[in-house]
Amino acid sequence: MVTTSLVSPTIQTEAEKIVQEQLQRQFQEMIPADSIPQLLNLLSWSILTGIFIFGGAQISGLGIRLLKK
Repeated sequence: MVTTSLVSPTIQTEAEKIVQEQLQRQFQEMIPADSIPQLLNLLSWSILTGIFIFGGAQISGLGIRLLKK
């Protein structure tokens, strides 16, 4: 392991910058930028659909009980 006293600060900051750029590029390749908003959009529509299905089931159950009386 290289001690920080042997490495000049400019080389160390340049190395950190290069590593950060490489990591950022790898993340962009793994997860495309437009996939996160699409996933959140799909999740919100799924929740809304679930609420509508639950509400419809409650209303139909109420209607069936009214018809039985």
